[in-house]
Amino acid sequence: TIVSDGFEYANGIAISPNGQFVYVADSVRQAVVVYRRRKTGSLEFSHMIETYSSVDNINVDPRNGDLWIGSGIRLIDLMEFMKNASHPCGSQVLRIQNPEAENPSITEMYSDD
Repeated sequence: TIVSDGFEYANGIAISPNGQFVYVADSVRQAVVVYRRRKTGSLEFSHMIETYSSVDNINVDPRNGDLWIGSGIRLIDLMEFMKNASHPCGSQVLRIQNPEAENPSITEMYSDD
């Protein structure tokens, strides 16, 4: 069953600890798309968290719901790296606090160009 479409490159899905939110990493949009889960199990768009980085995998901290995300710094380098692993591609780790809110806090925890 398709619950949502329109993603350029969905590359990671996670659920909040309370099960009320679904997070989808969209690498090309450089954003995390947040959905609210309805009681029926269907999804309703909530908001988009722009990261300005090509988000990849999402890990949810079970204690506080923070998102920990691995990402590629420059989309063009990431796309080239996917074709040629010898092409350097910077990476970073982002921490998103309070992702259910309209204005979450994004902190770069690690960066390597």
